[in-house]
Amino acid sequence: MAGRPADALCYSDPVTVRLLLVGLYLLTLACGKSVERQTRDQVRTLAGARLGSDAVEVSNVKETGNVAVADVVVRTAVTSRKEDGRWRLDEVRLDDRRWERVDRIVEALEAVRRAETEELLERISTAIRGYRESHGSIPRVDGFEQLIDLLSPRYLDRPIRLDAWQSPFIYQAFDSARFELRSPGPDRKAGTDDDLVVRQ
Repeated sequence: MAGRPADALCYSDPVTVRLLLVGLYLLTLACGKSVERQTRDQVRTLAGARLGSDAVEVSNVKETGNVAVADVVVRTAVTSRKEDGRWRLDEVRLDDRRWERVDRIVEALEAVRRAETEELLERISTAIRGYRESHGSIPRVDGFEQLIDLLSPRYLDRPIRLDAWQSPFIYQAFDSARFELRSPGPDRKAGTDDDLVVRQ
């Protein structure tokens, strides 16, 4: 395989990667394509990829309203690089001549998750301030679940339970006006340096 790193292990045979696509919004139902075909086409071109039509298989599609969940098998190739005696994924092939570094994909995904979590923290903080304006003090509850139950739907249009890493938020009230909201962040462990915190 010309052009690949000499010290990288390249899997020339297709590698099967099983993906569960949860909450796949199908925006082009009116075009007459089946759900399976629309899903396959969208996965083939995800993030600018150009995978062959035989590289993506879709099965077990379940529709509920405007949301579908499907099992998807993607066949492509990856390279791995040996570091400190261990092989680590280095690149993934997106089409015949295009490879993308795995660390860049992960970094981009983490940036999106961080931005989404920061937005959720702000929405919850705004709801707490709205509650305080109406009641003269912030909610004094035992935990985040009780907080959200108290704020929804009057101060928060929909319940928010988890951050973008699928971890529960943490709420602490210090007095009638001061509080802290915390996301455990990428490592999913509260109290570490990567936590996202709002204090007011």
